[in-house]
Amino acid sequence: MNRRILFVGVFDVPWSDNIPLKRAFEETGNAVDVFNYRTAARDFASVYKPGSLHYKFIERLSDCLKLPFSPSYIANIGYTLNGRGSMNNALLKRVIKGGYDLVFIAKADIVNPSLISKIKRYADTWYFFMDPPDISFKMNAPKYAKAAARSSASCTRVLRSFKKAGARSFFIPEGVDARIFYPRESKKRWDVTFVGTRTWKRKRLLDSLQRYGIKVNTFGKGFPNGPVYTHDLAQLYRESKIILNLDRPGGKFSIRVFQAMGTGSMLLSTYTRDISLFFQRGGHLDWFTNLDECVKLIRFYLEDDDMREKIAFAGMQYVQASYSWERSAEKIFRVIEDSNSR
Repeated sequence: MNRRILFVGVFDVPWSDNIPLKRAFEETGNAVDVFNYRTAARDFASVYKPGSLHYKFIERLSDCLKLPFSPSYIANIGYTLNGRGSMNNALLKRVIKGGYDLVFIAKADIVNPSLISKIKRYADTWYFFMDPPDISFKMNAPKYAKAAARSSASCTRVLRSFKKAGARSFFIPEGVDARIFYPRESKKRWDVTFVGTRTWKRKRLLDSLQRYGIKVNTFGKGFPNGPVYTHDLAQLYRESKIILNLDRPGGKFSIRVFQAMGTGSMLLSTYTRDISLFFQRGGHLDWFTNLDECVKLIRFYLEDDDMREKIAFAGMQYVQASYSWERSAEKIFRVIEDSNSR
């Protein structure tokens, strides 16, 4: 079935995961328009210039006003500041005029959840959430999920919170963009690589590995090398023997897991419940629960090239076949079609 879809998300940032999912929608014959909600809000901001200290202060204030324990009349103020009110009005007008079959809303943390209920009068709605539990709590994502006709989460703990709130919700994982994260023969320049935002917990583990004589090549916000994205990130993974994945608390694993494995390099991750549901330990990747185990596994896989490459290859094949954005799109439309056929 071909549909007219309005995708509410982020499309003017080259590394946004909304971009490959939109392409997957289009490749199945759907016509997809986009609404860049964050850019629209910045464009509508008229009091303070985006990026200024005043603008950033109002952004923080708006987020505080929208915390889950805030009364509705207080939270609604947070959806009006820094151009957010005009953006929400523009989105509703776009839906009314567009004649869309589906309005697909990705995270949209500055869209007023009550607006989603209004959108349902004009089109089918899906709320798509990919972030971990702490972000879900801060933005009150269950309220968004409940407002939409259907919703999904890529973390089992978040999914449970959506269902507890009364949302009609489904488990839809993230995917690998196979146009960027694919295997290609490359010289292994690095023993161990980590990519991610610097936190005190991650820094403590990395410093401990250093004391054990294990040097980790680090990239990301807060590290001297800085962030790296898309094709540069894929090549960095290809040139690394082991990709270290250090997930934050909450049970969800990062999309970096799919991306790193998609390039055909070995992934070694902190243990999370979700990662054990997706993958076979020692078959697709490996994980650790403490520093001693991490050190032991790194040394083991650096010494045993055959075992490391065998697991990396199996992990790559599994991810490319089972967890692409195309697979995610198929699951979404299958749910919609099954629901409409009842």
